[in-house]
Amino acid sequence: GIRDLVRSRGLGYVYKRQVRGSLGLALANIRGYLLSGEEQYRHSYEKLWNKNQRRFSDLKQQQSLLNDEQKKALITFSKAMDVFSPLPKKMLDARSKDNWNVANHWLATKAAPLGFEIKVILNEMAINQKTLLETDASILLDTSDNAISVAWTLLFIGIIAATCLSIIIIRSIIPPLNFISKSLVCLLYTSDAADDSLRV
Repeated sequence: GIRDLVRSRGLGYVYKRQVRGSLGLALANIRGYLLSGEEQYRHSYEKLWNKNQRRFSDLKQQQSLLNDEQKKALITFSKAMDVFSPLPKKMLDARSKDNWNVANHWLATKAAPLGFEIKVILNEMAINQKTLLETDASILLDTSDNAISVAWTLLFIGIIAATCLSIIIIRSIIPPLNFISKSLVCLLYTSDAADDSLRV
């Protein structure tokens, strides 16, 4: 039993075989659970931890068999165990939660949905932009057609206006020219008649 082991081998042997061994295996299972999240590691840890606590309790009950140096070592170890004991449960409970890995949790619950929303918004923006471009192109084409129509209309109006103006100008100029021409012809005849009378 523990009493015989302490007497024959001392605290070092008991610590190594009974307490430290079960503690080391328990920590290994904690590590396995924290990395994988598999429940078998948690169950193994709980069994080993209970075993460790029983052996540790047995060891403390046999303090009268320890020398001064061993008692000091046991006191130091007990203080360390008091600090460590509540930590495994906290670690295991934290690992069992959905948000145990904050980065992955945020990626799944915040970043991924937000990324999807951004993708949807970008797609809607692209569709809207395409629609705007098509609308602008249609407006531009209509405007261009209207501009061409207006240009042709103005050209025809200009031709008609120029023709009318030319006719008006010609009509306003020809009568005075005819009058002047007739007057000159009359003057010429009158002058010729005067010359003939003088000769006679």
